Amino acid sequence: MRALIFSDTHGDISLCEKAITALAPIDMIIHLGDSVFDAAAIAKSHRDIECCRVCGNCDGAAGKMKAVVDVGDWKIFICHGHLHSEAELVSEAKKNGCFAALCGHTHIKSDKVVDGVRIVNPGSASRPRDAARSFAIFETSGRQGADFVLVDWM
Repeated sequence: MRALIFSDTHGDISLCEKAITALAPIDMIIHLGDSVFDAAAIAKSHRDIECCRVCGNCDGAAGKMKAVVDVGDWKIFICHGHLHSEAELVSEAKKNGCFAALCGHTHIKSDKVVDGVRIVNPGSASRPRDAARSFAIFETSGRQGADFVLVDWM
């Protein structure tokens, strides 16, 4: 199973569309907020792909602020990140039986393990504050293996 993870598109989904096309087949798209309306547009144009989304600080009350998603055999906690400290991400993930927590908000990609929970920020797909526009890929082959890869897109 392959999931693409985007955050902080802020009205520009061009990278998302290019990545979806280039990396097909895709089983799931996860959008971590800012802009939930971009996530809705992606879902509408890719009805054959499961799309999950949460709201960010620029989205108002347009939907849920956090969720737990099942990606194959793996449970992942998702949120935008503006309402959760690192310790809270770990706590939410553990409380919900998740091995990982995904968040955005900072526009800077990161990938680390804190107290046994993998915390991944895909960076920003449109307005990065680090080297390049970016997103993450989560690939799994059942319960035996799963990994995140951060991707810079020039």
